[in-house]
Amino acid sequence: MASFEYHLKQAQIAGRLALAESDRASAARLHLLALEHFEKAEKMKPKSEAAMPPTPMANKTAATTPSTPPHLAAKPSTCHTIASTKITSIA
Repeated sequence: MASFEYHLKQAQIAGRLALAESDRASAARLHLLALEHFEKAEKMKPKSEAAMPPTPMANKTAATTPSTPPHLAAKPSTCHTIASTKITSIA
């Protein structure tokens, strides 16, 4: 039987594929698939995770964590650059 982690991972994968898909119909189907898996994961979420309030230490850590340096955050990945390049003709 599939678990919470399985459905969550499948939803993340389907969501990423939907964002990368150029065909609108396929992207919509993948988006719906992601939503279905997120819904299943939410229903299977362990009770301990759902009932646990955030700890004060977690809030403090999140507030004091340094952000990504600008010179690293501004660079697009090579894969993104290649994927966004359109081929107009092949000669």
